[in-house]
Amino acid sequence: MNEEDARFATPIEEEGIRDWKFGLLTGHRLLVATLLVFGIAGLYVLQSWLWGSSKAPHGILENAWSWGSLLWVTAVIPGSLGLAGLFSFKYPRPHELDNVRPIKRLVSLRIVSKGTNVEVLTDTIRRCQKEMAKTPLFPYVIEVVTDTNNIKLPEPNKDLKYIMVPEDYSTKNNSLYKARALQYAVENSELPDNAWIVHLDEETQITRSGIKGICKMIREEERSGKLRIGQGAILYHRKWQEHPFLTLVTMVP
Repeated sequence: MNEEDARFATPIEEEGIRDWKFGLLTGHRLLVATLLVFGIAGLYVLQSWLWGSSKAPHGILENAWSWGSLLWVTAVIPGSLGLAGLFSFKYPRPHELDNVRPIKRLVSLRIVSKGTNVEVLTDTIRRCQKEMAKTPLFPYVIEVVTDTNNIKLPEPNKDLKYIMVPEDYSTKNNSLYKARALQYAVENSELPDNAWIVHLDEETQITRSGIKGICKMIREEERSGKLRIGQGAILYHRKWQEHPFLTLVTMVP
């Protein structure tokens, strides 16, 4: 490992502050409820300021517009489900992961990228190295799968491998884009058959709790023999301070 890679692989920070809990009440749930109450109150204040006292609609147009407001009722079901999800979301849950024991199984952090956004991809590679250095619960390798050659990325080493997809490669069913790249990686990776693969996008930010969760899941599934496909939460927080508006936009499905 060269000096640059060693610098990025050095532990930098301690684990974040944990959420407080008192019975069913947690800091996260209190924050959600507070924002909900003040948000609704603020909307009513804004409505009163903009339109003042309401009056009965007159004429076809005003009546149609009034009845059209009932369309907002259709958002009650998804809105209620979303609110229930916010209240049930157990963030963070470090107590369940405090006693996770290391495993010897190799894990591949496989990143698929077009290779055009070099800065983001490099940041993701370095983030993986830093977090794994702070939480070394299993041997790992970062596999970057791309079909672009002329890009300046970190030099490959023992924990960083590149899988270049040839231009003339095609799958049995002529898959395209990410599916094509992933299939090539399956056919050409040097991973042993008993290795585990964690699929990451080029902008994915891995965390210490995520690493612990991966380790816990692998240990449980190999012990029980009931293999599943795991999926982590999608949280949009990369450089949100610099681009708050775009961050909020990407959070809307």
